[in-house]
Amino acid sequence: MLVQSGRYVAGWAFTLASAATLLVRAHVDDPRRAWLAVRTRWAQTLMKIVDVHLDVQGTFDGPCVIVCNHQSMLDVLAIPAVLPASCVIVGKKELLKIPVLGRSFFASGGIMIDRKDPEGAKRAMEKGLAEMPPGWSLMIFPEGTRSRDMKLLPFKKGFLYMARAARLPIVPVGIDGCNDAMIGNWFIRGGNVSVTIGEPIAIESLDALSVDDATQFVRDAVGEQVIKSHQRRVGCS
Repeated sequence: MLVQSGRYVAGWAFTLASAATLLVRAHVDDPRRAWLAVRTRWAQTLMKIVDVHLDVQGTFDGPCVIVCNHQSMLDVLAIPAVLPASCVIVGKKELLKIPVLGRSFFASGGIMIDRKDPEGAKRAMEKGLAEMPPGWSLMIFPEGTRSRDMKLLPFKKGFLYMARAARLPIVPVGIDGCNDAMIGNWFIRGGNVSVTIGEPIAIESLDALSVDDATQFVRDAVGEQVIKSHQRRVGCS
């Protein structure tokens, strides 16, 4: 426990230093270029520091809207390690409360939405889409908050709005093991985390469906990836 506590402290120190670097770069360079320069290296290094072993199956092929389940705070730290190089992350406004890290996320071009203000959230998504460079992807946790087990919470529909507006395919992603790698909401004790990247869902295939039916279709696809991740993680534990 003492060793992992040291890893935890070192991980947060590294994260705050990386976030501070990102903040500075975002003010002197294009924010998204600053994010690209820091994101992947930060996330991959952080996972090694806190002794989280990522097992990733599948790849991203071209711009898309990435839809992933949300188990714990660790998802937010681990997912950037596997995202495409050019990707904008959609996050809830509450992230701004995290010292340095929240501000750096916003400064780097992340789309911040207020779950309590649907109209404001829609405006933020519209603005984010308008400013997103051609050929980039979007990533969102559509549950809006954390599910504590493998049961998915209802999906917010913002991801579908953005996918239809941008005419991008939707890629379902399932992550598992983040709860087991945590103690409480903040302490990372380490462990195995599996990520499964599913096959793209053509946005045209969802056009004939109602918003509710299309949302449920994507939710089911994400659920399938979560099960695959869980089965693979349990098999290697």
